[in-house]
Amino acid sequence: KETDTAKVEYFNAVALDNDFYAPAFSLGSLNLAENRVQEAQFWFKYLSVKHPDDLNVLNNLAACHAGKGEIDAARSIWRQILAKDPSYELATKNLERYQ
Repeated sequence: KETDTAKVEYFNAVALDNDFYAPAFSLGSLNLAENRVQEAQFWFKYLSVKHPDDLNVLNNLAACHAGKGEIDAARSIWRQILAKDPSYELATKNLERYQ
């Protein structure tokens, strides 16, 4: 499967340079798309520590919480995003979706 190969390559890139943003974000995104929420959450939480103001990372971290049924945690993150950037449309849509 192509995504499995991509995951291995992304993981190797992170192993070589653990500050390499793109492969870690890609690992989170691929896992989230495959509904491997726990693994996706690991990568987005990892990135949120290194990039606490990255709204895309925070949005995906919130999506992981929602995917695990942790709706209150997800809403909290989406509200934090909107406090930083009221025009961040994905957070608004996700809050509406999970009311």
